[in-house]
Amino acid sequence: MKKIGAFIRNHKKICIIIGVIIIAAVVGLIIWNKKKKENEAMLGGFMTETYVLEKRDLTNYVSATGKITSAESKDVVIPEMNTYKILTMDVALGDTVKAGDQICTFDTEEIERNLKYAQDDLAISKKKTANTMDNQSRGLYQTQLSAVNNTNRNLEALDKAHREYDTAAGEKAEASRIYDEVYDVYEDYYDEDKYYDYQEELQKVKKELESYESKTTSTTAESAEFAAAKEALLVYLDNEAKNVDTTTSPGGTVLSASPALNSLTQGDTTTDITLANMITNYGTWTGPGVTLTSTETAIKNAIESKVEALRNANAAYVTAAEQTGANLAKYNELKERESELSTRITNMSNAKSNLNTAKASVDSAQSKLNGAGDTLQSAERTQQDKYLSDVNGVKDAENNYENTKLDSSVASRTYEDNVRKYEDQLAAAVVKAPFDGVVTSVNGQVGDKYAGGTIVTIEDVSSYVIEAAIDEYDISKIKIGQKVIFKTNATGDEEMEAEVTEIAPRATTATTTNTNGSNTTTATSTAASYKVKMKVTKSNEALRLDMAAKINIITDEVDGVFAVPNSAINTDEDGNDYIEVQDAGAFPDFGTDIPEGEPADVPEIEEAGMPAPMSGDIPSEGRRIYVTVGLQTDYYVEVSSPELTEGMTVILSGGDMDMDDMMGMFGPMGGM
Repeated sequence: MKKIGAFIRNHKKICIIIGVIIIAAVVGLIIWNKKKKENEAMLGGFMTETYVLEKRDLTNYVSATGKITSAESKDVVIPEMNTYKILTMDVALGDTVKAGDQICTFDTEEIERNLKYAQDDLAISKKKTANTMDNQSRGLYQTQLSAVNNTNRNLEALDKAHREYDTAAGEKAEASRIYDEVYDVYEDYYDEDKYYDYQEELQKVKKELESYESKTTSTTAESAEFAAAKEALLVYLDNEAKNVDTTTSPGGTVLSASPALNSLTQGDTTTDITLANMITNYGTWTGPGVTLTSTETAIKNAIESKVEALRNANAAYVTAAEQTGANLAKYNELKERESELSTRITNMSNAKSNLNTAKASVDSAQSKLNGAGDTLQSAERTQQDKYLSDVNGVKDAENNYENTKLDSSVASRTYEDNVRKYEDQLAAAVVKAPFDGVVTSVNGQVGDKYAGGTIVTIEDVSSYVIEAAIDEYDISKIKIGQKVIFKTNATGDEEMEAEVTEIAPRATTATTTNTNGSNTTTATSTAASYKVKMKVTKSNEALRLDMAAKINIITDEVDGVFAVPNSAINTDEDGNDYIEVQDAGAFPDFGTDIPEGEPADVPEIEEAGMPAPMSGDIPSEGRRIYVTVGLQTDYYVEVSSPELTEGMTVILSGGDMDMDDMMGMFGPMGGM
């Protein structure tokens, strides 16, 4: 308190001036507040009850405070150069750089030495890998070649088995065809019962033939007897003819006929006639007036006896021949039957034998086909099994090749990584600007060992971004591409523009830390906000990084529409929106010539049972116009209806509106 008193004594004039200013401010505030209430009382009827309909632009927005940042910022960090010395530092704080400009360099002597060692190790590893892969490649080739050869051999064997099977199938089909033909013959010829009947009958015929065989040759004796008798006659005639005078003897005619005996055949019908004629001729020897000598008589008797004997022999032959002919006919008949039976039996036997042979051929062909089928199946299984085995062998060889390749790759990776590491370090040893901008921080100087972290910060100031936190109640209204109007303290009332470019998908919560002596408390707010970025599209030369910006993000806007205060909207029992308007001439004309400072002579409205309203008031009832409600702001709402016309007087139905509300209807920042 003593210090305060001393200060007042030492600065008396200043304190008096401050006191006067404070008193004047308090008095002014009291007067302003009183004037405000009087104005509200005087204009209360107008502000709460009527509105002249007109078209206007409506805008909804979300207000916030943000921070001007660069469009792009880069903290240059070179983790590859940890522990290495800074060789040069080529920029200073505030320098302007272009993309690719050199910022700083590091000492690379040790890196270059390590890179040489790593490259040598990598070359050796690659040579070993090449040798190993060459061995694996040759082994894989041999396995593949062997698999191809095996496959070809197996396919040839399979093809041969197919051909043999097809041949066997053809032979089986041919044997079956022949069997069918033979079977048809067998069906035509063979009858089991008849076969045995024919066998039995054949045996009987053969036995009967045996009895007829001797009977067919029984004329032999007769033939011999005839020949002997004929010979005896001829001999006698030849011997005795010389003793007879053929010219004078009556027997000469007989004797002269002897040569005809040579042509006589046994069994001939003319033989007996010839012999009978001879006897007749000889009979003339003893006819009347014929005298025979004794010789002639003897000859005559002998001839007659021999002729008779020859006739008897011929007759016997004829008789025997007739019997033999009957026997021979029967014999031939039996022979024919024997042949017929033998043929039938032979045909049946042949048919059965042929059928058996054909059946055997079919069975043999089937057996051969079965064997060929087994061989084919075996060849197919062998081919498939060996093929799968070869495929698996090739696959194993390929896998071994790939595994060896992978193992070699893994083995070489360490050397490659080392080479790449040192190459990256060499590349990183020369630090360049990533883009055009301004150096806003420098951390390090020549000779320092780099310990990590940001060595230089570069920011692009050719364009700006506003970053702001939008609370969770408004964030759903924010969309990419929305227009933003903003101001800063440095640029005064000038409105600049931006566009929403990024909306954070997750919210952040505010954390505050309070320290009181040795006690520190941390509190986390439950209110969530979302980070929104806005690209500045219309700027000012005075704009700088980190300036505070007052922003309005326009969420909805319409131009040139009918709008009424929110309190003008009414809703009927069916939920339909409407406004009430007072048609022209519906309220008294109080005149317009009212002297300044004098109250108007306002008549009473007796029907309403209340004093007449002030100028601008209207009766409490008006005509309804149903409207469609559109965009709604804090003060106005868009309405549309074919019945609306500009200048209509709209009845306001909502409660009181004070001066602040009235002023708010014009919107902040130029009517937004």
